[in-house]
Amino acid sequence: MDNTLRRAIEGLSVKYREVLFLRDVKNLNTAETAWVLGITVGAARSRLLKARMQVRDALASGLLPKPSEKNSDLGNSCAREIPCKFRVPTLRNSFSLVDKN
Repeated sequence: MDNTLRRAIEGLSVKYREVLFLRDVKNLNTAETAWVLGITVGAARSRLLKARMQVRDALASGLLPKPSEKNSDLGNSCAREIPCKFRVPTLRNSFSLVDKN
């Protein structure tokens, strides 16, 4: 995992790597990070979010099985898909914060 994480962080552009390092390694708060980098607090927050998402995606793509490997060693018990019943909210079935009484 250590090497995978290192490669994911090294894959970031410098502007994302800097903010990630200052916040998550040096433990600076957002205002301090923004000051060190000479950017706004909003820019620091945005860059940090993008950096964390890119690292997460890089780690996930390295950890998930390839489509050809999917369910290859799981046996028959896990090989089938489990249906998911999820209703997308619409005006009809979404809740309202307005009291109708």
